[in-house]
Amino acid sequence: MKRSEKYRLLMAEKLHIVNFRPTCPEEIEPFMDEGVKRQEPVDSEELAHMISEVLPHPEPKKEAAAQNQAAMEV
Repeated sequence: MKRSEKYRLLMAEKLHIVNFRPTCPEEIEPFMDEGVKRQEPVDSEELAHMISEVLPHPEPKKEAAAQNQAAMEV
């Protein structure tokens, strides 16, 4: 959360980032609160890059991967 401090995100925005882990500006912009007065506009591309570094998508579980493989074989 330290790296996100410069963006002055609201708690709801931080929660959305943690839950959905957006990876591109198009996924970030819809949930940014336009009514918030920020000293500087949020650079969505820079924020997306930071998110992908700090919160990489989790690896799929082996069981889910095995089920997907079995479903594809049918």
